[in-house]
Formats: sequence, structure tokens, C-alpha cells
Amino acid sequence: MQVCRAEFDDVKELSELIGKTGGVSIYKATFGTYNLNSLIENSFLSITSSHKKQTGEEDSVRETISFMSINDGLSVIATDPDAYIKVLSAVSHFIPISVRLLYTM
Repeated sequence: MQVCRAEFDDVKELSELIGKTGGVSIYKATFGTYNLNSLIENSFLSITSSHKKQTGEEDSVRETISFMSINDGLSVIATDPDAYIKVLSAVSHFIPISVRLLYTM
């Protein structure tokens, strides 16, 4: 297996991968509207993993088997602290996060 940083050239293969693993409608229902080019360009880190797929006796091609896009912040409107806290609360069920707010006047 090979893991490397995602590039714009990977978009076609990533679209095929999405098609093989449930299709666009499932991904939109799960993650909302997304754009692979935008995820690759704007995320903190986007990676793909691939492996060699045998096409003949000696021939092989690389097949993308996974994609991950990581951001260093949440994509909620920064001017809406309540929305930000709701997202953190929802995520805290899966990832240990503690939310501590300090209000000053």
C-alpha cells in the first residue's frame, strides 16, 4: 500500500471510488455538499492510499482505495458561537473534546 498527499489529478479516481462505495447520494446525505477539488485545495491535509492491482501476468496499475481530508478547524460560521458549540458537542460523542468557554465583560 502507498499513502501520499492528494492532488488534483486524483479527482477522477476519487470519483470512481465514491461510485464504488455507495455513490454520490450517500456521501451527500452523510457529509453534505462537497467538492473534491475544494477538499484537496482547501483542507489542512488530504491524503489518498492506493495499492497495486494486477491487470495481467506482469502488468499492474495503482488503484486508489481510500481518501481522507483533514481540517484544522470547523467549517461553521465564525460569527455564530452557538453553532460552533453545537458542532463541538455533536463531535464530542465520537472524539474526546472538552468545551470550556470563558466570557469576559
